[in-house]
Amino acid sequence: MNDKPPDREEMESRDPARAASLLVCQPRLDDRAAMNASATVLPPTPGSSRRGSLPLVFSLLVLAFCGWSPSVWSDTQDEPEQAAEYAPELAAVEARMDELAGQLATEREERRQLLERHEALGGELERLSARLDELESRLGEATATAEARGAEDLQLERDLQRHIAMLEAAALLRIGQERAELGGDLHGARLAYRRAEELLARVDDARLDRVRRLLAQELESLESAQDLDLGRAMARLDRLARESRGWPTLLGHGAGEPMPRGDDEEPEHWRERVAGAARGLVRVQARDDLGRTQEQFEAAREQLQLRLVAAQLALTRRDAGALELHLAAAIELLDDWFDPAANDVVQARGELSDLSELGFEQDVPDLGEALNRLHAVLGGS
Repeated sequence: MNDKPPDREEMESRDPARAASLLVCQPRLDDRAAMNASATVLPPTPGSSRRGSLPLVFSLLVLAFCGWSPSVWSDTQDEPEQAAEYAPELAAVEARMDELAGQLATEREERRQLLERHEALGGELERLSARLDELESRLGEATATAEARGAEDLQLERDLQRHIAMLEAAALLRIGQERAELGGDLHGARLAYRRAEELLARVDDARLDRVRRLLAQELESLESAQDLDLGRAMARLDRLARESRGWPTLLGHGAGEPMPRGDDEEPEHWRERVAGAARGLVRVQARDDLGRTQEQFEAAREQLQLRLVAAQLALTRRDAGALELHLAAAIELLDDWFDPAANDVVQARGELSDLSELGFEQDVPDLGEALNRLHAVLGGS
């Protein structure tokens, strides 16, 4: 007896049902290749677990059928008539396998499209990331430029304020020097120099250190200089003008004037009445030795007061020539018209002589070095 197992063609010719079961239990070569390709080529992607379970279900179904097929095979050996009964089921299983194979192909296509979409989205994400990096870089550059420009504008504003302060200080120093040297106004010069010192003290610039030192030295010289006391001289002239109204003149009091007579006295005789009426018609005026009248002395007093007022104006204008001229005329009026022996006249003449010697020139300290140094700093800025 030959124990060689029958080959596949003999089994198919003897029992079609068993051949079908063997066909089901042994997957097709192209399906194995397709499944191996899908298992090795396509990586799992998010959301594909549900679709990847379909081949697994299919494989379990085939294995279950293969486990069931030996019993069918054994039954078909014993009962060949039952093979025709399982033929529709095998056809349905094969149809289901074809359907699952189609679904598998569809899922492969969908996975391929998803992979392409994923790659496209990855490329777009990389492009957007690069664009975002570029925008961040440009924003950083713009921010740095704005900060640098703001710092530059702030520095320019500080430089402008510093330059304006130095210009104002230079103008004040120029004014102070002119007031001291040309007008003899040491008080005004001090005020100008103090204001310039305050301005330069608020300027933060190391180049101004030497200017500040020179300015302090010149201001100290101005503080120590003696002022011309014009206010005191003005007060003396005003007092003399007021007191001149009572100064005695060279005309004697009561000389040549009629003797007063009481109103209650009655003339004793008609001749006396006629003489009194005649005396009322004749005006008798007092005269000095030179024949000058009372009116002339009063006019001289008014001239003296006018000369003193003119001397005050000359003192206000710091006009030394005019002051000397008016005081000399006032002294001449005193000598010609007023009593030289009277104490008031003697004292007034001495004061007028002292005022006529008043000079407007003062010892002004050397100024201008601080201003020249400040001009040098301004020229170099």
